[in-house]
Amino acid sequence: METERRAQNYAACRGGFPECNRSLLTSDQAEAVETERAARNFENCRSGFASCDLSRLSADQAEAVENEQRARNFSDCWNGASRCNEALLTADQQESVRTASLARNFASCRSGFSSCRPGLLTGDQLEAVETERRAQNFAACWNGYSACNAALLTPDQAESVRTARLARNFEACRSGFGGCDRGLLTPEQIDAIKR
Repeated sequence: METERRAQNYAACRGGFPECNRSLLTSDQAEAVETERAARNFENCRSGFASCDLSRLSADQAEAVENEQRARNFSDCWNGASRCNEALLTADQQESVRTASLARNFASCRSGFSSCRPGLLTGDQLEAVETERRAQNFAACWNGYSACNAALLTPDQAESVRTARLARNFEACRSGFGGCDRGLLTPEQIDAIKR
């Protein structure tokens, strides 16, 4: 029974659990527990956890942790995370982060997201964004979506949209679906529907 209790205590101590009673450990067990505790603390520090105790790290471990923190910060900055600390970046990293930020902004603008900041786009990018916006608008109009802005269509696009609308209307009338506008049907289409 006592052996089992000591074994459970040793397991609790190795796992860092609060029910650990260090006074029940042998010297070898205490040394093993301390080694595991130090390894856990090192891993917590490397991962950036609040349970990290920097004062318990060796000089090599502290350097490794600092390198991990800098790498994590660079990744956060590069990905646009709010926890980024630009003051910790090197000049090369700052340039890389700026390039990534501009690329994200360009992608946001091309997708029509509200996070787009047009003032950061180059002239070529602005042109590409406008082309993309017009293409998306044409697709919306051609498919009959409410997001369509007919004022942005070229004359050829407007004609294509009108043709698509008439074809959708004919199909709706022929199939008996709602949304059929008989006033838009040609005499030939009316005859085809009657048959």
